Amino acid sequence: MEHAKQIACHFFEKLGFHVEDIPEAREKRADLKVDDVDQQYIVEVKEKLDTGSQLTLLENSYPSSDRKVTREPHTISNRIDGILKDGRIQLNATPAKDDALRLIFLLFTGPNADMFVRRSLYTFYGLQDVIPPTGNGVGQNCVYFHNSFSFSSPSVDGLLIVENDEVQLCLNEFSSSCDVLRKSQLAIKMGAAIYDPACFDDDNGKVVLRSTISRTNEHEVLDELERLTGVRYHTINLNRYTF
Repeated sequence: MEHAKQIACHFFEKLGFHVEDIPEAREKRADLKVDDVDQQYIVEVKEKLDTGSQLTLLENSYPSSDRKVTREPHTISNRIDGILKDGRIQLNATPAKDDALRLIFLLFTGPNADMFVRRSLYTFYGLQDVIPPTGNGVGQNCVYFHNSFSFSSPSVDGLLIVENDEVQLCLNEFSSSCDVLRKSQLAIKMGAAIYDPACFDDDNGKVVLRSTISRTNEHEVLDELERLTGVRYHTINLNRYTF
């Protein structure tokens, strides 16, 4: 974890922000207090180690060869959800200014970092890939199709996902401070590396399902998606393969 904290400190300091360690207390607290000219950020740093043990090997892919093939679905991850929930607890336990923004800094390194980043997005935003009947349009990435960490965590203003040396800022629309984060120096300095559902339209290959219906019944969610878009979608599960 010290390695991840060092990377987080370097990231914020490179942006010109002031970084301080948050002292340990009886209850587990966040790791860093970060200040720019106008805004304070409370940051909890998390790291997911890539051991390769999470990969699913396809048996007999190449019977006459030593080549190995793995298949991993693009899906919500209970393991990552648990990491995010732990971070939320630590952020909520950390004293800060009333207008401080609370962020989780989630670091992935290694050859499978891209897989964990994608799963983090699916978990944070409740993503599901959907596709219309053949010939009637293109597939979409549906935001808020499933119950999401962002919806259940309005106290977490955003998520910084780090894939090796690439960083993306994910905004939580359900936070009352989302617009503050959207206009912050952090967001400005991140430039185009921001995942913001408020900016999505069909041209992005994404559709945002803003609705009060329950996300527990897939058929009802698809009905609602059709009502809002005029398109009858079906769910589809995409996979990441390595050879």
